[in-house]
Order: sequence, then structure tokens, then C-alpha cells
Amino acid sequence: MGDSYIGRKVCGCVVAATSISGQNPTEVANDVADFIRSGLTIEKVTSEYVRLNFKGCPHDKQGKFEA
Repeated sequence: MGDSYIGRKVCGCVVAATSISGQNPTEVANDVADFIRSGLTIEKVTSEYVRLNFKGCPHDKQGKFEA
């Protein structure tokens, strides 16, 4: 098991993730930078957390939230 960074929208939904384990640090940094530019809040979590919580955002379909 490893760790990941997630991007969370204002509504609390996890909409982006990148694995820290086994990835080139530059790629991880680029992914996290993209998350930040998209207005997401960054958190470091376990990969298990990502598997359980990365489901997209139902609010997008309702047009309630941008970031």
C-alpha cells in the first residue's frame, strides 16, 4: 500500500488523485500543480482511501459547483 494526493472540490467530493508510490516525483508534482490550478484542495491520503472515495462529483451534473 502507498500514499496518494487527492484533489477535493469545495463541495467535498474527491475528483482527482495521483499515486506517490512508484511514480516519478516530477510527475506527482505536475499532477498536484494541475489540481491546484483547477481550484482543488490537496490532501495526502492512503491509496485505500482513494479506492474507497474517488467516485467523481454528482454536483457537476447539477451544475452547482465549479471547482
